[in-house]
Amino acid sequence: VRARAAPTPIDVVTVDEYAEKLKPLAQSATLVGAFYDSRVNVIARGALRACAIPLLDRGFHRGHGVFDACAIRGGGAHALRAHVERLVSSAREARIDFNRDADEIEAIVMATIRASGVRDGQVRMYVTSGVARSFALTDMGDMASFYVACYAKALDVDGDARAMRDGWRAVSSPIPIKPPKYARLKSTNYMPNVHCAMDA
Repeated sequence: VRARAAPTPIDVVTVDEYAEKLKPLAQSATLVGAFYDSRVNVIARGALRACAIPLLDRGFHRGHGVFDACAIRGGGAHALRAHVERLVSSAREARIDFNRDADEIEAIVMATIRASGVRDGQVRMYVTSGVARSFALTDMGDMASFYVACYAKALDVDGDARAMRDGWRAVSSPIPIKPPKYARLKSTNYMPNVHCAMDA
C-alpha cells in the first residue's frame, strides 16, 4: 500500500523537543494540584496536565492497574484508610505485586495533599504493574508503579440541592454488567463505565 501524505505537515523531533512542545499545554491547564510518582519518588506541584505516566506503563497499554479515590475536605482525606485498604485489596485481586503497607500509602497521600495546598477537592491513587520494556503481553515490568494526584474541586451545592428537590433520573443501558470478579476491584479499565455514562 502506498503511503499517503499527512493532511498537515508533521514535525519529527527528539524526545527533549517533544517535552518542550508539551509545556504550553500544561501552562493552559486549569486543573492544578500535586502529583506523586513512585518511579522517581517525588511530588510535583502545578498543572496536572504536565504530569506524565509512561506509554509503556502496563496500566495504560494493558489496563493492568487499579485505582481508588476519596474526597479532600478541610485539607484532610475523608475515610482515607478505607480507600487505601480497598486499593491494596484491588491490587491483590489484580495480581499486582504491590509491597507498600497502608501506613506508608497514607503518609504519601497526605504529603501530596499538603504539597498541593488543596483544602477541598479529590485525591486519586493509582497502582499499576509497572513500566515494561516493550509492548509484549508477557513483559510484566520491573516493579509496580504508584501514582497519587490531588486537585481542587468545588462542592456542587446547587446540584445536590437540585437532586434532592427533583430526584434522580434512571436510564437503562445496553452495556452488559461486569463479571463479579472485575466488579469487586476498581480497575483502570473503565470502558463499560464510560459507555454507561454516555448513555445517561
